[in-house]
Amino acid sequence: MTANDLLDIIGDVDDNIIEETPKSRKPNKTRWGISIAACFCLVIGSITTVVATGFGTKLIDFFTAREIASDYKESGYDLSVAIERIREDNFSTEIQNVGNTIRQQFQESSPWDNWYPGEWQTDFQSRNQACEYVGLNQIKTFANDWKEDSTTLRVTGNEQGKIQEISIETNYNVDDICMQLFTNMYTSNYEDSIILGIRTTEDMNVTESYFTTDSNTTCHVIHSSAFESGYLSIDGYIVSNGILYNLHIPYLEKDSSQAEALLHQWAEKL
Repeated sequence: MTANDLLDIIGDVDDNIIEETPKSRKPNKTRWGISIAACFCLVIGSITTVVATGFGTKLIDFFTAREIASDYKESGYDLSVAIERIREDNFSTEIQNVGNTIRQQFQESSPWDNWYPGEWQTDFQSRNQACEYVGLNQIKTFANDWKEDSTTLRVTGNEQGKIQEISIETNYNVDDICMQLFTNMYTSNYEDSIILGIRTTEDMNVTESYFTTDSNTTCHVIHSSAFESGYLSIDGYIVSNGILYNLHIPYLEKDSSQAEALLHQWAEKL
């Protein structure tokens, strides 16, 4: 079963409640969207503990059914991220050249366009190919026998064409469980504070826990309560060498043990 198959089973979501704040316009980034399991915002980021180096993330706000307007409420949380910024010239020439494309986007855009400048993306046949394209040696490979459905590389930048953020999103499939792995990097051109957020129109509660792998890596785990679709979700977050890794797993209650096992398998092999 692919992610698209699962979305077909879950059903359509009202477009009126789906919104995305463009990454390139605001340092405080809140995203609305459809996860594999339900309508809620999937953070491409991290909620790991702050290690001795001072790098990591911190949960700074959590709310359930917060009233935004008289007829509108939302649930979610916000994270403050502290992470090493990587010099742009450490990335491949191909990535650096994307800056020219992004600069041209800003030059050609107008206030009346229905798209936002500042982001470029392309698809790859595998995560390994995307990592090679990025050209950063410290990106960790993930050796597994999971079925890889798709990989997308996204690059964001500013009006001057300076690269600010690079993200690799890979979709995996194990039995009836679909997963998303995000690999995020921020360059030294990203000078603002990094705030990541999740929003949903459904009531949502979260719990957190931690575990340490055999290689002494700390993984921060966030569980969400069930959505109307019947799906729950579990997210694992690891920060290593200036890179944020996030594995997002939506699952049904009957698959909870398998979801936990897959998360631990990922953390141990990362």
